[in-house]
Amino acid sequence: MKQRSPWVIFIVLLSGIFVTLEANAFLTPALPYIAKQFALPTQFVGIVTVCYYITAIALAPLFGRLGDQIGRKKIVVAGMLIFSLSEFLASFSPTLTVFLIARVIQGFGYACIFPNVFAYISDIFTEEKRGRAIGIFMLFIYIATGTGGLISGFLIETFNWRAIFVTSGTLAFIGFLLVAIFVPSTTLQVAKTKLNYTGAVIFMVFIASVVSIPMSIGFFGLFSPFTLIQFGLIFVILASLLMYDRRSEAPTLDLSVLKIRGIAVSAILITGQNIIMLSILYTLMFYGANRADWTAVGIGLITTVNFSIAAIISPFIGRYLDKYRPVYLIIFALASSLVGVTIFYFVNMSSSLTYVLLVMVFIGICSGCINAALMKIVITEAPEGKKGVGTGLFTLFKDLGLPLGATFGSTLYGISQSKGFENNIAVVAADNGINAKLSNDILTANTTGEISSTLSSALSSANITFEALVYQINNLSTEFAIQTIALVCFGLCLFIIILSLTLLKKSPKLEQEQNTIILKEDVAKS
Repeated sequence: MKQRSPWVIFIVLLSGIFVTLEANAFLTPALPYIAKQFALPTQFVGIVTVCYYITAIALAPLFGRLGDQIGRKKIVVAGMLIFSLSEFLASFSPTLTVFLIARVIQGFGYACIFPNVFAYISDIFTEEKRGRAIGIFMLFIYIATGTGGLISGFLIETFNWRAIFVTSGTLAFIGFLLVAIFVPSTTLQVAKTKLNYTGAVIFMVFIASVVSIPMSIGFFGLFSPFTLIQFGLIFVILASLLMYDRRSEAPTLDLSVLKIRGIAVSAILITGQNIIMLSILYTLMFYGANRADWTAVGIGLITTVNFSIAAIISPFIGRYLDKYRPVYLIIFALASSLVGVTIFYFVNMSSSLTYVLLVMVFIGICSGCINAALMKIVITEAPEGKKGVGTGLFTLFKDLGLPLGATFGSTLYGISQSKGFENNIAVVAADNGINAKLSNDILTANTTGEISSTLSSALSSANITFEALVYQINNLSTEFAIQTIALVCFGLCLFIIILSLTLLKKSPKLEQEQNTIILKEDVAKS
């Protein structure tokens, strides 16, 4: 591979995929409007994210491996074109079904792009420059995702939610041309082997089952027959996939790299942190939609601040990673996340936009630090000839946390808000001089829209409209939902902080020994 100007090649490559990454941020502020367009209940909004990630996650290892074999540029270019076309399909979708199909295709394109662009770092940069390259890589990611929310809010306010997909589809096609023309091809990294497409399909079913669990719990209940059957199905599919892979010459999941502690722990940490980030982000998205004084631009600003903070610190992180152990940065990042979760707990309906954005400042600091540090560990410790496998597997776990966080956050928000609504009806009614015994009438009226004569008379006597009464109840139920999600995220954050401490025990000598073991096992199998 020509390496006359690796930085120029890298910047062009990142410029080409910029809008692909930005498109993910475009979606977040648009979700309430898409849900309204297609009459999709809040607790099921996660399906929009699920459809994208069942292919984005499941196919990332497959296309990472394929990039190792036939060259990364071919896979990236194909992914860019697929992604562009799918964005246009989403924009002109007449029904929810067509829109969800477009989301599945978008995930397919992303699976081609991210692991191979990630792996390009090891192709064009020497070891001592990879930390800086990762910093620039993360800078582009966070600028894309950071500006995406604000631009999306502006497009929605000016036009409608469909405009964001027209915009990203057009820019993605320009990115496709940039990569196709200016980025050189990679040489073959490993010998060509048969790819396990059947296993990839099984894996997609597995991912779909896993990431939809929060929605099943939200609709049917944790111990309902349907949910329990789904849990059983998950274990059956996973067991079948592992047995199938054991007999296959080309396993769907090359889990051998997980024998390296640094890669295994990195996978768990990034999954956990992304669940925390997306749960908070989606909660604040619906919180903003419930604020009468907020617009789509304000909601988009939440995403923008989160990723902009990460973008600002990314270049500095790259230099740090070339000099010091990444684990120290990881611990600092998770401590920042813990602070953000704590601040998030105290968000209420009277909180200023500045206070809400402060939550995302600390979460953004964590995102910028932890992603870069974990990527450095993965690139360093993945064996030669398996860089694409290692980055693909890390991408799988990284992206798994995103739909899990999205579905978990939106589902728990919907459940908690509904529970909070029921719990606060009597309180708000009493505060307004309405008999608490009319709670069932209020709940029924909120569900059916039909106000009983008894309730109507009570509202008239209290000199308050039904809409104003429901507004007060919704405010309290929203605050209850925020506190519930914050407590769950706090517990998860403590867990991954404790887990991250195991990386302190790792030595460079152990890293080399583990890499050698994996290479010997692969040679023996072949």
